[in-house]
Amino acid sequence: GKLPMPETETCHHRLRIEEAMKLSNMPEIYKNALYATAVIDSDNAEPMERIKYIMSGFERKEYFNAVITGEVCGTGKTHAACILINEYIIKRYGDFDMESPLAVYTDMTSLMYRIKRNIDHKDPELASYIDGIVEAPLLVIDDVGASRISDYVRDEAFYIFNERYMNKRSTVIVSNISAKQLQSENYLTQRIMSRLTQ
Repeated sequence: GKLPMPETETCHHRLRIEEAMKLSNMPEIYKNALYATAVIDSDNAEPMERIKYIMSGFERKEYFNAVITGEVCGTGKTHAACILINEYIIKRYGDFDMESPLAVYTDMTSLMYRIKRNIDHKDPELASYIDGIVEAPLLVIDDVGASRISDYVRDEAFYIFNERYMNKRSTVIVSNISAKQLQSENYLTQRIMSRLTQ
């Protein structure tokens, strides 16, 4: 099914929402994911409850950070995070300028790859991508902790997380390992995690 449009739907509203969705880099499989149509069961109850709480602040335009973890794969963490993006865009499309992403989805492996390529090649297109990651009002990073992070990439990642924190831009990370493990030197470290849990 299609994502529902606001009650005051016009072609202009639909265009803004659809364009914001395109710029979000949302996986195709989740592009119509909404809280109201999600099937909630014992496997995904925890991440769904978490996003329900976060969504309650959308109307007030509250800044938020969240860490959605669970050591079992396939429990709906990515689905929940993508619902969060869709619901955010529907609520906040009025803030969208038709150019800069309103919300961005990426997975950590892709982000690390692009950071490394930007460091190695100084490609303006990659630099623009990183700027979009830094500046988007909502950023969701999936599969954090799926692989270890080099010191060099971690320094660049700290820049991203710190800039977002200092400018009150909402960030959600999704991981199959615990928040405590994410604080280790092999992953995000306590320094980065502090920017997500304050």
